[in-house]
Amino acid sequence: MKVYSETELHNKTKLGLRDVCREVGAEFSNDKSNPQLIEAILAVQQKKQQPQQFPDGQTVGKGKKKSPDEPGHVRVTSGATSQIFQIAGQTIKAAMGDLRGLLNIDPAAKPFVNGVEVETSYTLQDGDQLELVKKSGDKA
Repeated sequence: MKVYSETELHNKTKLGLRDVCREVGAEFSNDKSNPQLIEAILAVQQKKQQPQQFPDGQTVGKGKKKSPDEPGHVRVTSGATSQIFQIAGQTIKAAMGDLRGLLNIDPAAKPFVNGVEVETSYTLQDGDQLELVKKSGDKA
């Protein structure tokens, strides 16, 4: 699922906002104003990005973990390199900055999480698969 910024949403028509509501699982009604729909979409996206709380109080998706057996891992693929890092809870922008030298990440690379293109403001969750893709030339 693509994560939409408030600016992107403000540039959409009511029909466009309806499509986004369906995509993210927000409730749509023709009776709602565009600002109300945008608020609903942003709330659903924020809820999906918040860490999950377990009964024992453990939080998944926030902070780095010390043991590989604990949650917090994200598989990062850049070019031919693919490794698992304890970066759940970080934004993609922060993770790309931290891993740029290690994985030789191209600054023009587009982020995909679990196969869906997202913005660099997306917060990585435990178990996500982040792929940094640089479009190469097309053959005619």
